[in-house]
Amino acid sequence: MQRGRMLRIILVILILGMGGFLIVRNINLKKQLKNGEITEITPKDFLPFGSNGSGSTFKEIIKEITGGNNNNEDNKTQKKNITKISENVAGAILTEVQDEVAGPTGKDINGKDIYEMTQSIRYVIKENGYVYDYLPKYDKSYLISDTPIPKVSYAHFSPDGNTILFQYLEENLITEKSILGTLGKQNVTLLPDNIISYAFSKSGKFAYTQKTTTGAKIIIKNTDTGAENQIYTTPITEWNLQFLGEDQLLITTKASEYSNGFAYTIDINTKKVSKLWSNITALTTKTSLGGKFILSAKTLPSGPEISLYDVKKGTPYKLDKMGMVEKCSFSQDETILTCAVPAKFTANPYPDDWYLGIIKTNDTIVRYTTENKNYHVVGSLSNELNKDIDVWELSTNNSGNIVSFIDKSNMDLYVYEE
Repeated sequence: MQRGRMLRIILVILILGMGGFLIVRNINLKKQLKNGEITEITPKDFLPFGSNGSGSTFKEIIKEITGGNNNNEDNKTQKKNITKISENVAGAILTEVQDEVAGPTGKDINGKDIYEMTQSIRYVIKENGYVYDYLPKYDKSYLISDTPIPKVSYAHFSPDGNTILFQYLEENLITEKSILGTLGKQNVTLLPDNIISYAFSKSGKFAYTQKTTTGAKIIIKNTDTGAENQIYTTPITEWNLQFLGEDQLLITTKASEYSNGFAYTIDINTKKVSKLWSNITALTTKTSLGGKFILSAKTLPSGPEISLYDVKKGTPYKLDKMGMVEKCSFSQDETILTCAVPAKFTANPYPDDWYLGIIKTNDTIVRYTTENKNYHVVGSLSNELNKDIDVWELSTNNSGNIVSFIDKSNMDLYVYEE
């Protein structure tokens, strides 16, 4: 009897001890998830021993490019100009955030904490729609939103990084859903199915193109109130849409080497439409946020030729390097244009085969100044990583010394610091 009673007491103690362990372990794991040290929690993580072994579900968000070495001393000596931030991302943007890691530097007149600003690469994970901030200053990612949106195919950010358009396919793999959400707000906006293109202005205005039975219509949407204003209808369905400043849109026909392209500006207030360019082979465009410049490209037998167009002066300037506007980005102050320039162009049709993933490029980062058009070769990505990188979704800061981009071939996210 005494032995049985003793066994029951020991069993109760073990159960209570294990319960306490699981509670503490759960709290610690949630802290690790929020800090970006892990990307998921599974039953294996509650094993008290060996959870960091080869079979672990822990995934390092931040790791050295060479082999994922996580030893701090090794990192100090081996760190390269380029860092792989994350795998399989749906979208990313380079922006600025408050440096809450360093702590407040003082208080304002209302008694609120004041923080210095620091560079951040904000990104969305395809698998679950979680949003992270990677801070180059600390070489670390931090979870900022764990609202689950499974199987995100693409995420597009407003210029300040706070409003995000999430897109995903329904189970029929035909219908594409689009959701607008703003960080820190509970409400989201569901957009019509299968929107064609969309754009944010610098102040956060949102526009999108929707197919109709007779073509397409372009709509400006107030993301706060949900109010919509239709500003243009057209029999052509395929348009790329961009803001040219706050009061104009630039619409460009979808590019193909097999057809001539057209570009128009639309005054949002008066709805006046003006032709900018016409009959240009495989015309593609990219605007600067303030509307001072338009980067345009046309396809020649030797490949795509890019030019910088000064909107106020009405003059184009052919840049020294050939390239693609989809691999370029203006700084927010419009003084810097950074591009990923392919090492060579093959005889394939551009940009058609690149859009379809039939061809890939091997890119070098080049930085231009928009005032005098001088350029500086920042670095070869293949030399840094010992493999070719096909750049997409490039983003740059105002000085041009920090560049983020996605490798189009596998959706891995990188940052290059000069």
